[in-house]
Amino acid sequence: MYRKSNGNTFSGKTELLKAYMVFNGDGIFVRSKSDDWEYAQKVQGGSRVYFSKYIGKLNIFKKPLSDEFFNLLMNELDKHQTNLIHPSLENNGFKEEITRLFPNADKIAINYYQKFIKFLQKEFSLDSANFLSDKNYIDDIGPYLLVNNGLSKSVIPELPTIYLAPEKWRKISWSIANHFSGPYPKNKQNINYSWGDFKVKSLIDNQIDEGVVLFLISKFIITQEVWMNRTSCDSLLYFIDLIINQDIKPT
Repeated sequence: MYRKSNGNTFSGKTELLKAYMVFNGDGIFVRSKSDDWEYAQKVQGGSRVYFSKYIGKLNIFKKPLSDEFFNLLMNELDKHQTNLIHPSLENNGFKEEITRLFPNADKIAINYYQKFIKFLQKEFSLDSANFLSDKNYIDDIGPYLLVNNGLSKSVIPELPTIYLAPEKWRKISWSIANHFSGPYPKNKQNINYSWGDFKVKSLIDNQIDEGVVLFLISKFIITQEVWMNRTSCDSLLYFIDLIINQDIKPT
């Protein structure tokens, strides 16, 4: 079972070579504009069922995936119309991301996160990242929004709320979800993060880009904390400590 930022969960199965997906939750969602999926019905308990038009076994992809899949997801996002600016880009919303994504996060985590945002604003001019909010963006950009139906690749039939954000956020968010791991617990090798074979420097052209990468990594970690329902946000606090106090960055 997989979870999206809107709180909804989904899973998929194949029976008699016919793939279907089941979505649960009352979070706001947007239906895919692709004709790859046919909405079947809402079953007992409120679950929403979609059947694939393709024959073959359903596989939900594991990372990392090639940019071919990133392009497929972006093509789907670009079919939608929205005038919603991403909440982090409005009214000093960067510091509110933790409470937006994880309303149950405890006070210590919230305070430490807001200290982190102030650090990014001061050291990396994070506020300057909101000048061009002109591309469709979702918080969950990553490989788990893509599935394989037999030989055909598809975007899942339900997406979280679509916002407008700077175009570069799309590729950065994809690269984080697709390649990034960490922060690791303290170890003898002093390895704190991993990007696999991916070169994160390819995403960074200036100081602001570096700040955006750190901000979007923090968002990614928060979503993992939500999935584990870890209100203390231990991994997030460790990540922030590495950045602010130890100057150890995942770049």
